[in-house]
Amino acid sequence: MPDSALVRIKVAIVISVPLAIVPVVMAESMLAQVNPPQGFESLLKPQQSLVDIYYGGQLLISQMVTYTPEWVELSDPAAVVKVIPNLKDPETVRAALTGQLNNYGDDDCVTSETPGVRDQCDSEKPEIVSMLFSESRFRVTLLINPDFLATQVPAVLRYLPPSDSGWSMMQNVYGVWAGVRGVDDTDEYTLNLMSQLACQENSLHLNASYSNNQRFQIQDAFLRRNYQGQEYSGGIIESVGFGYTFVNNRSFAGVRIASSDQTRVDTDFRNGTPLDIFLPSRGRVEVLREGRLLESWFLEAGNHQLNTSAFPYGAYEIDIIIRSETGQVIQQERRFFAREYQLPPVGEWLYFVETGRVVNRDRPGTLPDRTDQWLTRAGVNRRLTNTLAGNVMVAADGHSQVMEAGAYHLGRFHELVPSLMVSAQGDYGAGISGRLWSDNVSISGSYYRLWRDDTSVLANSGLDSQPTLLGSAFQQTSFSASVSLLSGVLSYRYFHNHYREPVNDADNHGLDYRRSLYRSRDLNVDIRMSLSRSGNNDIALLSFEFLYNRNQWTFNALPQLEYQRNSDGHDRHGRMKVLANWSDRELLDGVIKADLGAETGPGDERYLTRLHVDNRFGGINLNANHTRNRFARTGFYSASFHSSLLANQSAIAVGGERLEDSALVIKVNQQEELGRNKDTSGNAVFDVRVDGYRRGYAVADKPSVVQLPAYHQYQVTLNPAGSSLYELNELERNVTLYPGNVVTLTFEATPLRLWFGRLVLQGEPLAGARIQGGLYQTATDEFGLFQVEAPADRKTLTVELHDGQICYLGLPANQDNAIQQMGTVNLDTVGCKSTD
Repeated sequence: MPDSALVRIKVAIVISVPLAIVPVVMAESMLAQVNPPQGFESLLKPQQSLVDIYYGGQLLISQMVTYTPEWVELSDPAAVVKVIPNLKDPETVRAALTGQLNNYGDDDCVTSETPGVRDQCDSEKPEIVSMLFSESRFRVTLLINPDFLATQVPAVLRYLPPSDSGWSMMQNVYGVWAGVRGVDDTDEYTLNLMSQLACQENSLHLNASYSNNQRFQIQDAFLRRNYQGQEYSGGIIESVGFGYTFVNNRSFAGVRIASSDQTRVDTDFRNGTPLDIFLPSRGRVEVLREGRLLESWFLEAGNHQLNTSAFPYGAYEIDIIIRSETGQVIQQERRFFAREYQLPPVGEWLYFVETGRVVNRDRPGTLPDRTDQWLTRAGVNRRLTNTLAGNVMVAADGHSQVMEAGAYHLGRFHELVPSLMVSAQGDYGAGISGRLWSDNVSISGSYYRLWRDDTSVLANSGLDSQPTLLGSAFQQTSFSASVSLLSGVLSYRYFHNHYREPVNDADNHGLDYRRSLYRSRDLNVDIRMSLSRSGNNDIALLSFEFLYNRNQWTFNALPQLEYQRNSDGHDRHGRMKVLANWSDRELLDGVIKADLGAETGPGDERYLTRLHVDNRFGGINLNANHTRNRFARTGFYSASFHSSLLANQSAIAVGGERLEDSALVIKVNQQEELGRNKDTSGNAVFDVRVDGYRRGYAVADKPSVVQLPAYHQYQVTLNPAGSSLYELNELERNVTLYPGNVVTLTFEATPLRLWFGRLVLQGEPLAGARIQGGLYQTATDEFGLFQVEAPADRKTLTVELHDGQICYLGLPANQDNAIQQMGTVNLDTVGCKSTD
């Protein structure tokens, strides 16, 4: 063998031997490192320690635990489960916490400086429950699967509180008269009486009228209870139900049971899409729409349903951002939200059932005539998805039976309402309405058609003298669109109406453009251009509107140029209309409005006057129009009035600025007359504010009526109507009203005077002197100036000097003004006494 080959073999042997030995040595070394160093063997044995147990960033309990580097065991899992909030299945969670649980370690989640690391740990979702144990911090953090936590629903009041009224009576009266003087003189009048007798949430209603044509007649008479989402009615009532497109409403003597939104106060919340979220730890939740913040909450860990009561109506996308207490984003997601009154609450049925004998109101007589027809109607409505609702209704009257189904769908930029109807007699109907919108464009349209053989149905059923479920066959089509254009609005409208009997076809087109030419504090100038067609008649119109406001006056001028064309030819002419409006709240208590106008055009002149007065006793309206042309002179006159008589267990009152179905009687007990805010009888006047808005006024020492819509809880406050000052014993009252309720609210009003002046002592301003005798203790400023609000009958003010002396300032008596100037008061001349 050559020497070179021998050398190569020796080198290979020298290299391979170490390579074979190194892995063995490294393996032995690694095995040695698994075992603890000598003297530290006890660290691998189970140890015990008192630790703090946290959930959602909050300390729950402190407890002894046994742990090793691989597992952790609680000493009392039941005690831990007892303090975990909102658990749906505590026993399952207790079982999951019992025994040796894997030790995942919490140090990285707690101490890491990297953004989002803590949030990632918080977002872990265990099968049931898991623990993160930090040996260095003596802390255990629990993570719980959201499926085992109950959802925390916002504390939104569901129903209207019980009524604040006992027995009460309301008698509303509304009268109207109209007449024409000219070629043919006519007069028409009607006196309407709306009577209610109520006790708490129960009421008896009687609606009647007296007219020159039908004399005295009762329209409705029924009992009603509407409480906590349920309505019960019985008597002579008008049929009412959702979802009917083709079925006529009928009057009947019978009963009605239905769900009711009128006594629900959570409609703003429950009509929206539910937004359920999970917070792994306490933090802040933000909801944004198109980058704008809608609402923000600070919530504890767990499942939550967000309160969407303040969200805008409509359908749109929202962004939900969940942040930790330090502001880091834990989770962010986009959802679709919809809220609309036509969408029932999720998971709830809306329904109504009514039945009774049909009555006919068209015939003269005190009571409506009962027919031999029995009417039964019923319907249900339910939300099917977040944006879709469906309803089904049936109706039967012994001669015909009808079923109608409909739906409502709300999208981000549209809404759609289809409906179908069929009857057992072979009639059917179909309809659809919808709306599209965007930032600058709005489009809406509808089509409804009823197919039926009117002649055969009437002949077969003998219903010529009785009301029927379905009217005559018809077809209706409408379309409208509007778009923003050149700082104005361009709109188009179309309407077609066709009835079989009598023959009545109508096609109407209209194109209209409006925009503002000038806007200022006192003057507005607008322009309008329109084209319209109805059959063979075409009209083009160009008009300007000038509106000028000055104090209590509003002046309006409307010059216009009109062009008309029809089968008889065409005509072009101009018209001018002017109107002056005056309104006042100070001349007499209440509201006074007066209008005076004139209009002139080719061949005729028109003059109009209107007077409207509302005060605590009621209201009146007077109107007079006079038209003059080359052929005749005609006068149109009308007048109306309204008032009420109310009574409850503590008061009888008359009046009310407006007519509603419930009322407050305000009593203000005044200790002393003062100031200029008095009515014509000399008593002080107070504005009655309801939910922050003026809804009437009250006169001191006299019962004053403020009528309000029923089914609402109101916040009522009083404010002096003029410049005088008063102290009221209660700043705000809460009252709940149902139909027919009359609630008396009594206030004690103490007249006040505001005294201000300047104190000097030994020729220098007296600073820091305490003044007593007013509603609140006050002190002079560095210039000796003071301001004190004191009861009107206060005769002296007390001034306490720095050396302890007491000075008495006499207040002039018989001062009518609420604000009094005392000028500069020299205490050297007043005389002060030492308290020693």
